[in-house]
This record gives sequence, structure tokens and C-alpha cells, in this order.
Amino acid sequence: MINISVIIPVYKSEKYLARCLDSILNQSHQRFEVICVDDCSPDNSLLILKDYAKKDDRIKIVEHKVNQGISAARNSGLKQATGDYISFLDNDDIMHPQFFELMLANLIKTNSDFVWCEYKKFRNDEELSFKLYDNICGRCFNDVWNKFLIRKRPHPSITVWNKLFNKDLLQNIYFNENISIGEDFIFSHYYLCNTKKACYLETPLIFYRKHSEATSNDRRINRYLDNYYEFCEVFLLEFVKSLVNRKEINNLQSRVAKMVLEQFIKRPYCQDRKNCEQYWNIYGDKLKQLFDNKLIESKNIGLKYVFFSYLLTNKKFKTLRMICTLQRLKED
Repeated sequence: MINISVIIPVYKSEKYLARCLDSILNQSHQRFEVICVDDCSPDNSLLILKDYAKKDDRIKIVEHKVNQGISAARNSGLKQATGDYISFLDNDDIMHPQFFELMLANLIKTNSDFVWCEYKKFRNDEELSFKLYDNICGRCFNDVWNKFLIRKRPHPSITVWNKLFNKDLLQNIYFNENISIGEDFIFSHYYLCNTKKACYLETPLIFYRKHSEATSNDRRINRYLDNYYEFCEVFLLEFVKSLVNRKEINNLQSRVAKMVLEQFIKRPYCQDRKNCEQYWNIYGDKLKQLFDNKLIESKNIGLKYVFFSYLLTNKKFKTLRMICTLQRLKED
């Protein structure tokens, strides 16, 4: 009897897909189904899926006739899932062979609404070895929603692929298909609103593939930051106006302000240092829109973020560049 459904969006993954699937099929806990959603991938990914499905009937394939994006792929998988518990995996990542066993054991033992674990990054050419465990005891937390907002460690990250969800609590919760960045963040927030207790495993049980960063260009940075702004605007519109607890609103706006400022300031500086002021000029104006629409309020975000918001929106770019340079030297 199936009790875990793992959902994998598949797109342009022929190079890594077999290793991803093998890491699931080799799990110590075997009562699962693998729902692979081929998002009209132009490479040989679908052929690889069909070959695996012939050998193991737990692998189910959903085919998109047109490319719809990762959110739509995950939503298609959710609609097909029959397990009591749901997990997600990206098509180039790898599970520890005891991921299902340890996550499920802790979720049931602690009577938690979901469980999350640490993850470890690895590079394409890196060999992985796995330590096997007799048992792992997780730590339990209540009031997970606020823990997530204030980012008090350990906190549930915005990712969905290092978690095991209770399907009963996922009713009518889907990924937003209208945004291309931050869909995990919004999905996790909706789920956390329905939870009372969570369990955390400090052991890395997911291995996240870190690809070499391509050289960035103007269009790529602009597209990313435009998408990031759109995500923040959608998220704030959906959540800030639905909350009545002032503390939760403060924590929410503070977290989003930090995320926005890190992206709008650090990303242009790190990826195109010579021209970063051009981006700061554009995205300082977009940040100002969030303040003007009261989606972020200065009184809620702390002096540090008020200061950086002031520098960006008032175009104090020499000061920003100096701070970024000093921070870079400190990190080096």
C-alpha cells in the first residue's frame, strides 16, 4: 500500500534524471509512488522516464503537451498523488537512501503536521557517500508560522523538497502558476498557516545539485529582479491584508523587506559590479512602490532595513557601493 507520493517536475534533465530516480528507487522505505511530470521537455527526459516506468510500475508519468513551468508541473503531480504524505524532488537532486524512512518515522512518532530536514549542496562532478543511521530523533516545534517568519534557526526553509507534508493539510493548496520565482515560498506559507506542530531533523537527507553559474547579462539580471519583485508584490498582497495579528504583519514585512533588499542590492553588485547603479536606479523605484502602497511599512522592518531602503530609494549609490565593497572584502 502506497503511503508516500514523491512529485518530480521534469524538464531538460536527461543528464541527471537517472541518478535522481535511482536515489528514490533505492530507498529503505519502499511504500511509495513516483509521479514524474514531463513539462514538454525537448531532450530525452521523457524517453528515460518511460524506460524506468517499464521496469517499475510505481513510476507514473504525467505528460504536458506544452511547457507550463515548474508550478504547473507540481500542481499536476499533486492532483495525481494517492499517498497519505507528499514530498517533492527536483529532477537533478538526490535523496539520501533513508530519506523516506527517517522523515516518516519522525513525523508519525511526534504526531507532527510536517517534518523538514537539512540539505547539502554538491557539484556536478562530486562523488557522494551516504552514512546510514539506526535512528534519528528530531526536534519538535510549535508556532511554526512565526518561526518561519522571523527566521529563527532552525526554521523551515522556503524550499519544498526537504520536507514531508501531510496530504490532508494540503487540501486546496497549490503552487501559484502566475509567478516564476518564489512559488515555494508562497506554497509553504499557505501550508504553515494550517499547521500547529513540526519536526526538524538536523541531518542532511537531501543533496542539492549546485550548477556552475553562467555569466550574467543585462536581460538575465533584469528578468530575475522583475520576477522577484512580482513575487514579493503577489505575496504581500495575499498575506498582509489577510492577517489581523500585528506581530505577524510586522514579522512578515520584515522578512520580505530583507529578502527584497538582499536581491535588489547584492545581486546587481555581485553579478554586474560595473553597472550595478543602473539596476539600483530601476529597482529602487520599484521598492518605493511597495512602501507607497503600504505593502511594506518602515515602522515594521527595523532600523537596519530602513537605512538600506533609504539609500536605495533615495539613490545614495556611492554609499551603497562602499558598503557592498566593504562587505565583500569581509567575506573574502
